[in-house]
Amino acid sequence: MGFQSDFEAYFSPEFIQSCSRFSDFPSLIEGSGYILDDCRFSFEAWDLYIQVNTDYDSWDDFKIAAVEHWCRLKDSTEAERLFAADFK
Repeated sequence: MGFQSDFEAYFSPEFIQSCSRFSDFPSLIEGSGYILDDCRFSFEAWDLYIQVNTDYDSWDDFKIAAVEHWCRLKDSTEAERLFAADFK
C-alpha cells in the first residue's frame, strides 16, 4: 500500500472540502504536481503547499486535524450503530 492510499482512509472528501478548494485527497495531491512516493520528495515544499492550499499551517497540523475528524466520524458511526441495536 502506498503513501496516498494509506492516508485516503483518514482524509475524507468531507474533510478535504471543509478546509480546501479540493474535492478529495487525490485531487489535493494531483493539484500539487508532486509524486509523493518519489524519493526526491521535499517535505518543506509539501508543507508550504499545505499551508497555501488549506486552512492549516503545516502538514502536521493538517494530518492531526484529519485524524481527529476521522475519529469523530468513527465514534459517531459507532454510537449510532450501538444506539440502533438497543432498539431492535
